[in-house]
Amino acid sequence: MKRRNRDISIFSMSALDLFASALGAFILLTIVIFPYFPNVSRVEATPPPVPAPPPEEGAATVEAEIRRRLAEAEERLARAEAEARDVADIRRRLAEAEERQATQFPHLDLVIALDVTGSMGEQVADFKQEVDQLISLLISLSPSLGVGIAAFGDRYWERPVTTFDLREISASPADRTALRSFVNRMTLGMGIGSGSYGSPDDPEEAFLAALMTASRMRWRPQAEHRVIVMITDNPAYPEEVSATVAEAESFAARGDGHRVSTVFVEGTRGTGGATMAFLERVAAAGDGQVVRARGSFTAMLLLSLI
Repeated sequence: MKRRNRDISIFSMSALDLFASALGAFILLTIVIFPYFPNVSRVEATPPPVPAPPPEEGAATVEAEIRRRLAEAEERLARAEAEARDVADIRRRLAEAEERQATQFPHLDLVIALDVTGSMGEQVADFKQEVDQLISLLISLSPSLGVGIAAFGDRYWERPVTTFDLREISASPADRTALRSFVNRMTLGMGIGSGSYGSPDDPEEAFLAALMTASRMRWRPQAEHRVIVMITDNPAYPEEVSATVAEAESFAARGDGHRVSTVFVEGTRGTGGATMAFLERVAAAGDGQVVRARGSFTAMLLLSLI
């Protein structure tokens, strides 16, 4: 009887071949894909989180942001208010324009008596700038127009009143050019010559002399509306106030259409209340208007004529 082989064969040749083949395939795959594995030594570490600011710093940041937004809101509000003022001014000017178009004067003679002392620089400059506009408008509102000018200062001046004699300018381009040339030559202190402003405690002007000069100009016979407009920031001399009021009343008494109007320019010497009261008296005596100087020179003149 044949004896059985009791040795145990763990691996057969087939199993060894299979194992060797698998090991070889693994080694081959490892060699092929090895370059594609990342180098963990080069991976950048994630930066640590930034700590939150302390409570004090956070509060300061919030406060700064609130202040910035508040400043922006205030700036927008200021722009809106400026735009609103512009709109209101435009509406006012349109209303004035409509009012001027609705007004028609008869044959008009106008004498403009303008204070040319040192505090009246703005009014003199405005008159120069607007003289052509003013004359064109008045010509369009009246069948004929005569204009005279009395530039006046202090009684201590060599020539307290400098005049452009009244003449019809609506029918004479030459006279209109002469008027424009006179206005362009007007300056503060015009007529002072070798004179002076007198004492600093003497703010009053040669108002009476200017009014008398204007009232004695050669008014045109055909003029139906004869108006003197006195423009100043100071009254007449105290001893001449009564005579000035009487002169305005005398001019108005010449007949219908004769008028003395006044324009008050806010001064810088603290005589505003007294000046306004004086100008109101003159305008009342002269059957005219008293106007506060606001806006353009042209609008101011028109208000004194209506």
